[in-house]
Amino acid sequence: MILGGNYEEEPVSIRSDATSKFGMQNELTNDLQPLNSPQLWWSAPRDRSTLQMGHKALSCWYRPSRTYPKVKQTSTQTTFISSAIMHFLLLGATGRTGKHVVSELLSQGHTAVALVRTSASIDPRPGLTLVTGSPLSKTDIRSAILATPSLSLSAAIITLNTVRESDSPFAAQLSPPRFLADSCANVCEILEQVACHRIVIMSTAGVGDSWGKLPLLSKVFMSWTNIKYALDDHELIDNEIRLTEMKWTLVRAVRLQFEEGKSAQTKSVRTLGSSGDGMSMSDTVSTASVAGFLFKVAVEGLFSKTAVVVAN
Repeated sequence: MILGGNYEEEPVSIRSDATSKFGMQNELTNDLQPLNSPQLWWSAPRDRSTLQMGHKALSCWYRPSRTYPKVKQTSTQTTFISSAIMHFLLLGATGRTGKHVVSELLSQGHTAVALVRTSASIDPRPGLTLVTGSPLSKTDIRSAILATPSLSLSAAIITLNTVRESDSPFAAQLSPPRFLADSCANVCEILEQVACHRIVIMSTAGVGDSWGKLPLLSKVFMSWTNIKYALDDHELIDNEIRLTEMKWTLVRAVRLQFEEGKSAQTKSVRTLGSSGDGMSMSDTVSTASVAGFLFKVAVEGLFSKTAVVVAN
């Protein structure tokens, strides 16, 4: 059944400078992004440039030439085959969904830098750079990107959520108001400064226009427990990300099914549109499946500037 929010992700230390908001810019439409999104695939040579960020200068790498992905056509479907290594910024990498995102992208030969509360919460792995800090700090986000100066950032994947005292839906809320919205706003601001406009965010069913298709019992549960705080924060992201120039995707997961170790397997995912047409009380989605879908969407450039409900 679709009960409970996606409240499994990593706690993050709270910083006093969490005051950022999304800039007011032209509202974007929900047009579907074509498969071959060219800004996501790059190849050498690399040139060094310097971007001014207020009173500070950020040195970064960009790659002016591009390599497009190969597409294999079968009798029934088009299969994506990536021919380029991509580099990701990860927030929420130590959570139960975020860990699967890390495994997925590293297993495919890609690289990532993860901003985490403490590096002890995740095992070091080849291709993964760990930077300690908070997504509520723009300085920490910038430091994470600068930690891999030889790699051009392709996209960001966010699997953060609000934190409570325990997994109980009635546990007291620990995260401040707008924790998710301000974290996302900070990431978007820094990404735009380094000319990376692709961001994929894990959300939850019930946000935005999917509330109307949510089963009644789920609505009652989410409204009368402390899950409502996470729902409200995800709602802020849903509203405000549309005011940015980012090529965003919001993946609205139904009730999460937690799997650990060998039991964690990526299962097929059903997409139910932005509004979640056909959602039922029995719908669930495994954390491994959500992670695989987040990665696929980021790599292939799917569902750009739109939201999508997913279930197994």
